[in-house]
Amino acid sequence: MSGVGGYIALLLFVGIPLRGSGAWSGTLAASFLELDWRKSVILVMLGVFMA
Repeated sequence: MSGVGGYIALLLFVGIPLRGSGAWSGTLAASFLELDWRKSVILVMLGVFMA
């Protein structure tokens, strides 16, 4: 799942402030989904700023 939908889902997962959906969980999810690490780190940072 390396399409655009996976990256948008990662951004929303980290960006919505719910318990258990933070940066650590987002990077773990990106690792399980085998997303590109550079793109996922940028999106996790954007999600943290968004939250």
